[in-house]
Amino acid sequence: MGTAPEQPIHIRTLARNGRVKALARAILGWFRSKVDQSTPMERPTAMHSRRLHRGLHVIAGALLAGLGLVPTCFLELAGCWLSLRDPLVESGCIVILLGWVTYRPSIARASAGLALGISLSVLGLGAAECLSRWTRWDFRKTEATLRRLPPYYRKPTVLTGDVFFRRPGPERWKGRVIEHTLRELGIGEDLYADELEVTVHYDAQGFRNPTGLTDWDIAVAGDSFTELGFLPEDLLFTSLLSRRLGLRVKNLGVSHTGPLTQLHYLETYGLGPSTRRVAIMFFEGNDLQDLEVESHRLRWFQQTGKRPSAQPKPQCSLLRAICDLILRPVPPAAPDAAPAPDAYLDVAGKRIAVDFGSVPVAASDVNPKLREALDDFLARYGTWARERGLEAWLFYLPAPLRVWHGRLDFTEQAPEQVRLWQPTDLPDHLEQLVQAHGLRFCDLTPALIEATHTREVLLFNPRFDTHLNATGSAVVAEAMARAFE
Repeated sequence: MGTAPEQPIHIRTLARNGRVKALARAILGWFRSKVDQSTPMERPTAMHSRRLHRGLHVIAGALLAGLGLVPTCFLELAGCWLSLRDPLVESGCIVILLGWVTYRPSIARASAGLALGISLSVLGLGAAECLSRWTRWDFRKTEATLRRLPPYYRKPTVLTGDVFFRRPGPERWKGRVIEHTLRELGIGEDLYADELEVTVHYDAQGFRNPTGLTDWDIAVAGDSFTELGFLPEDLLFTSLLSRRLGLRVKNLGVSHTGPLTQLHYLETYGLGPSTRRVAIMFFEGNDLQDLEVESHRLRWFQQTGKRPSAQPKPQCSLLRAICDLILRPVPPAAPDAAPAPDAYLDVAGKRIAVDFGSVPVAASDVNPKLREALDDFLARYGTWARERGLEAWLFYLPAPLRVWHGRLDFTEQAPEQVRLWQPTDLPDHLEQLVQAHGLRFCDLTPALIEATHTREVLLFNPRFDTHLNATGSAVVAEAMARAFE
């Protein structure tokens, strides 16, 4: 008798068989019972193995502690990140410790997840930090912030010569210069509500001169007291001097500069076909400090051959941005009020609050190295002028504290060096040095003091920006004209 042909067995057929289903359920139930009877660390899941569990915590804790020690590698983070260093290192130690005390299944899963999350977060933060530095993304938008300020309050950034800087040009800015700057600084008091709205023009070389000026009789270099970037061009003392003498005067004033930079301006931009006189306006408030900085910069270049850069440095660190965000103080609901003034000045029956941006020093306060730098500057100035047949002047501009001395009522907030200051011998000392190098000298202090006493007028801006105002500019122009005549 023949046998029936063997039929193929299909999976679907077995699945439909109830006995197969029962067998599968029995096998799965036995497997689950064995797993449940094992300890959490004996389960076949890698995440819950004791070794891996502790390894995750060690890695996470080390990364967290390493994040706290970042300032030792990046100095730009040291100032802001040090306050976060100890909490991060301590947190890293706690995370490592958790790897040894979390053995229960429910706690172990949560603890391992926390360690994994910390590791991924720190590694992601490191990758983002590298990316931000590589792309040079500026978190502070440094350039845009500076561009919001008037040119007068920006530092010159264009390298000229070996170690000196001038402003970029041409440029045009319109508005109330001082008021706008105080508003940018968050000072809410309307201290300069009556300030003139001006349109300031800077030529292609970055100086305040009329368009198309190709020849001039006198060149005047100086710092912010010569630039006076908040006054209209026709109220600059160089413009008033030009009209008073009937001569063309070129203004080479740039804020944030010192005597060596100003001499470089005369040498490079101050000579026209008709130029016979040159002048440097020496401001006693900070020109000696500026000279010291410029001399050091020049010596550094002579020793190394490296030229400096004044371009604003972008803030490209994500970690610094996070730190700044965490530590940033909460802004007040209203703009900050102006701080208390240093003193009050009585002028024409009015009591005016005034500040002092600088305190003039005495000749004895000038250290030997600075004396040498001052002598070298004057020698270079005198030699250059004689070689070109120029009449070279140095005009001494006093600080407001010298002009107002004896008329001030100091407040308790005034620094002690301001309250105790007495007129110094620096003008007389500098006059002797200037004349020894064959230069002409004119101290503008008597003219400014006389105008203050006899005309009862304010010659300087009273607060924050303490430069010559329009009236003071006119007094200086008249005094310079008399000296030239």
